[in-house]
Amino acid sequence: MRLDGAAVVADAVTTAGRPVIVAARTGRGLVVRTGIADFAQRLTPRPESAALMNRLWVLLARGPRR
Repeated sequence: MRLDGAAVVADAVTTAGRPVIVAARTGRGLVVRTGIADFAQRLTPRPESAALMNRLWVLLARGPRR
């Protein structure tokens, strides 16, 4: 995944090294991209997907660190 002009602050990769989740700081904001196929459709039947989404909301709701 490419995030031009952003500083990657966290990522998760597959065992083959393919990025699946990337969090990057861009300006005063935070961008999180998931490469998880059909992520939105997995939220209800997959508790781990719902847990990830909940965690993302908590992090994004905090706003930028000073």
